[in-house]
Amino acid sequence: MATPDVVVALRERIADGDIAGSVRRFRRGDFIIHEGRQNDAIYLILEGRVHLTKHYGDEAPIPVGTLEAGDFVGLISFYSEESALSSAQAKADVITLRFSREEFDRLPTAQPELAALVQPLIITNLAERYRRIVNLHLEVAALTREVEGERNRLQSALEELQSTRNRLIHQEKMAILGQLVAGIAHELNNPASAMLRGADNISTMLPDTVDPTSSGLERKLLDLGRTRMVLGTEEQRDRMAGLTARYPHVRRSEIRILAQIPEDGLASIRTIIETTNDAGAERLASLLRWFEIGVFLRNIQVSGNRISNIVQSLRGYSRESKTEIEATDIGQGIQDTLLMVANRLKNVSVQLNLQELPPVRCRPGEINQVWTNVILNSCDAMKDRGTLQISTRMPDASHVEVRIADSGPGIPPNILPKIFEPNFTTKTASGSFGLGLGLAISHEIVHKHGGTIGFHNAKEGGAVCIVVLPCSSRI
Repeated sequence: MATPDVVVALRERIADGDIAGSVRRFRRGDFIIHEGRQNDAIYLILEGRVHLTKHYGDEAPIPVGTLEAGDFVGLISFYSEESALSSAQAKADVITLRFSREEFDRLPTAQPELAALVQPLIITNLAERYRRIVNLHLEVAALTREVEGERNRLQSALEELQSTRNRLIHQEKMAILGQLVAGIAHELNNPASAMLRGADNISTMLPDTVDPTSSGLERKLLDLGRTRMVLGTEEQRDRMAGLTARYPHVRRSEIRILAQIPEDGLASIRTIIETTNDAGAERLASLLRWFEIGVFLRNIQVSGNRISNIVQSLRGYSRESKTEIEATDIGQGIQDTLLMVANRLKNVSVQLNLQELPPVRCRPGEINQVWTNVILNSCDAMKDRGTLQISTRMPDASHVEVRIADSGPGIPPNILPKIFEPNFTTKTASGSFGLGLGLAISHEIVHKHGGTIGFHNAKEGGAVCIVVLPCSSRI
């Protein structure tokens, strides 16, 4: 901005008529220059105020600056000979001194004294505008940093919200799954119990249906069938070959059954086996049916017991215990979990060393979820083949420790610090898929129970997970 003395001096020269250029007056609202138009003159403000505005897209013009007495209007477009960058509009009655290009070029020679007044004003205007541009850049940089910081905070908040949402979805799924499993277990329990009772009753009543005047071979074959030991493939084949050579008159289907009867059982019916007439064949077929009945009863009892065990494990595994803490057998919980994931362990050698532990007060459904997550992660690492070692002990009088080790490749050092982070997963859509919630939820559950969970790589290879829980949790 020009000093008052310079503006006064210019006004005096105008009053004397000793000045180049022409005086132009503008009323409030008049445009001095228009954005986008060519400008062939500059205007020195002697009195009044001018606002600069610029269009941006379809929005209303945006204010970009204010010029007052001593400032030049159109300076940049005049020197650059390009279209005006902004519009200049009078915000009050404005008096200006206008210089055309020809008048401005003649000024140093025609009126050197006037040029001596104007040229410093031009330099001062340019310097002032440069200063404003620098300050504007600094303000923009500060705003950019602030916006970047806010964006990072919003991103972190969004990721936390997504993580919380995924955890809530997962927990809700687990709650629904627990209810479904409990319902399925209840529905399975009744028919399984009925089947076992029926098998036990048949086993008790069937021998009494045998004619008491008989030799008792029926009862003996029935008992042999119920206690039959499963033979290996090679042993079964060898026994069948020997029996076929010894009794060539016996049908192969009966040879297959005879191969399953132990030697003392064969000795008791050897005379009947060696009989080659029709009566002997009929008697042998009848006795072998009694043996098969025993085998079938045994299969029913074994299957029924397995269903009962699965039902009990389902009940123990799915207990949510949301409001109550229970005294829990950690070893039984591990065994229940292994039964639940048995399909993943078909080709895995599971080695258990479960010491006798005092009951741990906890929420068993949540703790069983920890065992599930760790065991399934081990299966993923081993690609469902290898060795899984699970052991328990008491490191001190008030804590229990569970150690789960696998024979996989171990955890890369760069990943090890991140395994408990929500949404961190090494699974991809090209192979297996995961949300990265299993270990994060396990970490949350263990810490909620006042315990600790950690992973490290064993020297001999594979990853080791160690969970320590207090015997008396204060959840």
